Amino acid sequence: MKYILTGILLFSASSTTLVYQVQGAGTISCGRYIEEKRNSPRLEHLANMHWVQGFVTGVNYAESNNLGAGIDMNAMAQYLENYCLKNPLNDLADASTELVRALRKR
Repeated sequence: MKYILTGILLFSASSTTLVYQVQGAGTISCGRYIEEKRNSPRLEHLANMHWVQGFVTGVNYAESNNLGAGIDMNAMAQYLENYCLKNPLNDLADASTELVRALRKR
C-alpha cells in the first residue's frame, strides 16, 4: 500500500493531468475545508492538515525533494484557505496539489 500511495502522489503532483484515486480527507470539498477550519473542533482541522502534510511528504519522497522546508502548518493552512475561497467546489486534494506547485516555485 505504501508504494501505491507514493506512486499516486507522484503523479498527482506533476503537471500532467492523470486520473488517480484520492483517499481520506483529500476528498472533502474546499467549502467544507473552510467550514471545518473556521468552525469545527481543532481536531478535525488538524486531521485535514495532517493529510495535507502527508501529501507533501509523499511528493517529497517520490521526488527526493524537500518542499515545504521551513514553512509551518499555519502558513500552509492559510494558503489552502485562500485557494479554497476562490475554488469552493474543488477538493482538498486539488488545493494540496496547488500548494505543491507553489512550494516548487520557492
